[in-house]
Amino acid sequence: MIDQKFMFPRVPVAVVDIGDTLEALLIRSMLESLGAVVTLHLPGTPEDFLTLIAGGELVHQHLIICGHGDENGFVFGDHIADIDTSMLVEGSLPPSVVAEHARLDGKIVLSTCCETGGKAFADAMVEKGGQRSMSLPMARPEGPMRRSSSIASIMRFLRASRRQRRRWSEPAPTTRQRQCSSATGPATDRP
Repeated sequence: MIDQKFMFPRVPVAVVDIGDTLEALLIRSMLESLGAVVTLHLPGTPEDFLTLIAGGELVHQHLIICGHGDENGFVFGDHIADIDTSMLVEGSLPPSVVAEHARLDGKIVLSTCCETGGKAFADAMVEKGGQRSMSLPMARPEGPMRRSSSIASIMRFLRASRRQRRRWSEPAPTTRQRQCSSATGPATDRP
């Protein structure tokens, strides 16, 4: 991706909306404010999602899955009769099906889907994909704090990643920093 060749490289991140569009759009906006180049994927069917996680090199280095989860897996719900839902268990995509399709070599995968943080999903994503990191919620947070806690966790992880690897683009200097730079030489970190 050309953005990775800039003086201040911009990291490509894929946000996958499988049922929580508000959360996906919020995470996309926050990532873009941190300087990431974000691709929003909107798989309309379970098969579309499986195609995405089987994409290998076509999938960005960072993959964030936004949606809902239950005891059976990623929730996809009901679909019209023309859509193949044979891989779903009570409307959800189980880890056994994910394991058959995931090809996420070296990727960093984060998810906001409840109840997908156990060993079964971690093994399903890692077994054939071998990604470097995976963060999934273990339980089902209740109430209005659910969205806040998952978004805060993702932002905390990505900001730490940005600081450690210096791979995210630096924020644009403020107007005051630009003025200081032109009047006194290089800009400083002061406001």
